[in-house]
Amino acid sequence: MPDTIEGDNASTKSASRASSIKSKHSDDSKSISSSSTSDDEDSKISLKKVDATGEPEINDVEAVFANQPDECFCSIFRKNCPCCIRVEHTAIGKKWWSLRCKAYAMVEHKYFETFIITMILASSLALALEDVYLRERPVLREVLNYFDKFFTVIFILEMLLKWVAFGYKKYFTDAWCWLDFVIVSISIIMLVIENLPQEEGQKGDGVGSLKALRTLLRSYWSVQMGRNAGGCECIDKSYSIYCKCVVDNIRLPRNIVAHYNDCILNQNETGYKWVNPDVNFDTVFNAYLALFQVATYKGWTLIMDDAIDTPTEIGYQPGDEINVYMYLYFVLFIIFGSFFTLNLFIGVIIENFNQQKKKAGGSLEMFMTEDQKKYYKAMKRMASKSPQKSIPRPDFWPMGKMYDLVTNQAFDIGIMIVIMLNMLTMTLEHHNMTETFSNVLQYINMSFIVVFTVECVLKLLALRWFYFKIPWNVFDFVVVVLSILGVAIKDAMEALLVPPTLLRVVRVFRVGRVLRLVKSAKGIRTLLFSLAVSLPALFNIGLLLFLVMFIYATFGMSFFMNVKHTYGLDDTFNFETFGRSIIMLFQMCTSAGWSDALAGLINENVGNKTTDCNPNADPPNCGSYGIAVAYLVSYLIISFLVVVNMYIAVILENFSQATEDVQHGLTPDDFDMYYEKWEHYDPNATQFIDLDKLSDFVDYLEEPLRLPKPNHFMLVKLDIPICDDDKMYCRDILDALTKNFLGSDNLDNTDMGVNPLQQDKAKVEYNVVSSTMKRQVMNYAARVIQRRWRKYQHVRGDLPPPPPSYNEATQNVSQEEQKDEQAENDIEIVISPSENRTVELGPDSDVVA
Repeated sequence: MPDTIEGDNASTKSASRASSIKSKHSDDSKSISSSSTSDDEDSKISLKKVDATGEPEINDVEAVFANQPDECFCSIFRKNCPCCIRVEHTAIGKKWWSLRCKAYAMVEHKYFETFIITMILASSLALALEDVYLRERPVLREVLNYFDKFFTVIFILEMLLKWVAFGYKKYFTDAWCWLDFVIVSISIIMLVIENLPQEEGQKGDGVGSLKALRTLLRSYWSVQMGRNAGGCECIDKSYSIYCKCVVDNIRLPRNIVAHYNDCILNQNETGYKWVNPDVNFDTVFNAYLALFQVATYKGWTLIMDDAIDTPTEIGYQPGDEINVYMYLYFVLFIIFGSFFTLNLFIGVIIENFNQQKKKAGGSLEMFMTEDQKKYYKAMKRMASKSPQKSIPRPDFWPMGKMYDLVTNQAFDIGIMIVIMLNMLTMTLEHHNMTETFSNVLQYINMSFIVVFTVECVLKLLALRWFYFKIPWNVFDFVVVVLSILGVAIKDAMEALLVPPTLLRVVRVFRVGRVLRLVKSAKGIRTLLFSLAVSLPALFNIGLLLFLVMFIYATFGMSFFMNVKHTYGLDDTFNFETFGRSIIMLFQMCTSAGWSDALAGLINENVGNKTTDCNPNADPPNCGSYGIAVAYLVSYLIISFLVVVNMYIAVILENFSQATEDVQHGLTPDDFDMYYEKWEHYDPNATQFIDLDKLSDFVDYLEEPLRLPKPNHFMLVKLDIPICDDDKMYCRDILDALTKNFLGSDNLDNTDMGVNPLQQDKAKVEYNVVSSTMKRQVMNYAARVIQRRWRKYQHVRGDLPPPPPSYNEATQNVSQEEQKDEQAENDIEIVISPSENRTVELGPDSDVVA
């Protein structure tokens, strides 16, 4: 350490405080400034600036120690080697400390880290070029050899700089630094091995792949470079060891053909061929493609079969499970490269989907409490619904009875049960049915037609022309008519694309309306609701997917229109027409069959590879390896990994929201229930009911909005506005019931921007004259005034003399006073003293509750 921290005993306390501050900052290696000192004096720790007590100012000490490296060795080493401490206070020690400070500033500089990242990426790229054909390219091999030495020197210098800057204690207590140390050590060992004779030097070939592990030092490259490392490891271990001797595409056993020479010598007489699979690990790009197939679970078992049968030396025939350790390799890659990495796409898409929803909602919800957010969502749902005119009941009593029957909930449940039974009988149909079984099913089908026809007739008579105002009724009417025609003119109906009996299956979607009547079916209702609210977004995603398929279909027709039908290409799945291209791309957007399609599209006659395509045909019917790989891989990434996962993201988000609404909020079913009950009290859809019907109406509702009787004082507490002629507005009541359900009295609409409910109030004659709270206070005040006035008149003698039963009348008055006192207590319960609100009774008088 510099000698500025030593000296007289008066500064001992200051030095100890400085030491404690330094220990506080010892673990913060990122706090150093980008600019460092330029000479020895600037690198010293100066404590000359003191405060009133004669001690150095703590803020200056913290600023100085925040930019200093840690101790080189641990405390145990310093205790056992006191000579090192004495050296620190010499001239050599001061220069060493200055050197460490400069090294620390260098390694913590942002440009140093950028340079190291660049070197890591460049070394990984150079490693990727070391493929199976490197031995045939001596110039490239020599260039890569020099680059390898250059990168090794760079990484050695990086390690030495960090030793000087961080010290051994900090360096060897960091996991990433340990990994760096191991890789650099292996690189040094490889440099030594390269100077050995060729036979011994070959022993280090498998170690070179470890250099790719340096990419793990940067987290945002971990997924891409981690897969790169796996691919390069396969390259170094394979060197075309996937080649095999086959006859008629069947691999020969090793006891017949053991070596490449055996296969080549007999190829003219026996038809043997020494071939290399299309999917292999010969180059880093082939390795990426193979691992991509493994990650998507398409054709990966064939790749694994070839890998576990590979021999340990080049040129030998593969055998059954020679390299069984490759099982572990593929299992680990599927776990980390597929189960984990690919599924992160869904998580990233959901996260970005939520962020876009927040941006679309603006900054309004950022300043809301949880209760206000729930209330704001409820207001938006309330604003999207309005009362509907109820279908009037016929005056003619037979039709009135039919009306009561078809509008009963039990009738809907009964029809739904019949629909389920009809579906069950349809599942009993099978091939080669006996005549008796077929006749029984036909009679059962006829009975269902009769039941549905009776239902249709009853609803037509009961609802009259209002029957056709309901879309489901129109659908039922069409199905019944087609079913009757199907029985009358069976041959003509069989020509239809969809049989009428099959259309009845669509009616099962009406189960959503019936499930709302079943209290124990909340889970199914939540699933149906999440699917329903997801349909608009799913439709938009479907349009996006179709746009992607349209673009790729046109490209596919241009590139692969004339490719010969082999492997996954046939008369149905090809790129000859736009329709077939769309069908093929739609199949591959789920990653189904894309490996077989790739095998057909890369069917080309290049080099020593023999195929059944003809590049000299008119037009040529060979594929293209590079174009096919780029085409299919890019399409799979866009469609399968992004667009298709957007479906999952939307459904999961809406299901989460629907579950939250069911557990802690109000669902659209609750608002539908409210307006269905409202129709009984407002059949003409005026949106108003009388005040005297309010108590009965809220008691008629279902949970969770219901207020069971007695509910007088609860309605007073809700303070619902009262309009002209003592009318109650439907959305004011629903708004008050929503606030009551959410359990908060402090949901102020003015704090949440524009109230969606205010826009609808301008469309009706809405004029508030009072509220249930004010009306209760006014009634109570009127009773108090009347009672006091009667007592005053009785005292003055203005009232007539009391009747003979005066005692009984006095007793009644006492009971009335007790009721008034009880009412006063109830008012005090309804109106909290903390509110201290003033209720206007008239233009010139107030009543303080």
